Amino acid sequence: MNCHISRALRAALVGVITVTTLVTSAFASSYKTTMCVYMRQRPNTGSEAVKVVKAGAKVQSIKMSNDGEWMKVSYGSKQGYIYAKFLKELEAPLVESATVDTATTTPDTSSGVLQSYFPSTDLRSDAASGTSLGTFKLTFYCGCVSCSEQWGKQTATGTTCVEGRTIAVDPRVIPYGTRVHIDGFGDFVAEDCGGAIKGNHIDIYMEDHARCNALGVQYANVTVLN
Repeated sequence: MNCHISRALRAALVGVITVTTLVTSAFASSYKTTMCVYMRQRPNTGSEAVKVVKAGAKVQSIKMSNDGEWMKVSYGSKQGYIYAKFLKELEAPLVESATVDTATTTPDTSSGVLQSYFPSTDLRSDAASGTSLGTFKLTFYCGCVSCSEQWGKQTATGTTCVEGRTIAVDPRVIPYGTRVHIDGFGDFVAEDCGGAIKGNHIDIYMEDHARCNALGVQYANVTVLN
């Protein structure tokens, strides 16, 4: 009987140790960022940014936030939280290339502009022949009730919002139908407006409300495309 209990205890202890090891290893993984993101002091978009982390950077996971939306990571000498949707787990060590083009992978932190979120529409050759309107404040919205109230994905011009194309503008500054290039984000069409969109302010449409929150407020140069 004593021998049986001893074996059972040993089995239970081994199980505990195994579970503990699995939990620990789950947060000892390497990840890479899928886009240029902010590392924040706390797991919310209102928290102060600790560092701008470039797209494709390797980070080490520490723990997941209680709601499962933010991952605490270490990056260089810094620790902070990154929105989990912007992280991809690495199955093998990330091999850094010696020929990385820093012009496309390093964010312009001086202006607060992050790397393009719409690479398929980021046509910089068109922007070179356009007319610059200067620096604009950028915010982000989706079709949810919180962002668009009763309008959903319907724009002020009667079109349907499309991520990577639709922006809301002050039509007195940028007329409806105007094609513009936003540095670091790509090419868009002025199709919508909003009560809070006044002057040099553009609202960029996105499908995911969480991404809108994570991006917060940005500033970038805007060019009218010819």
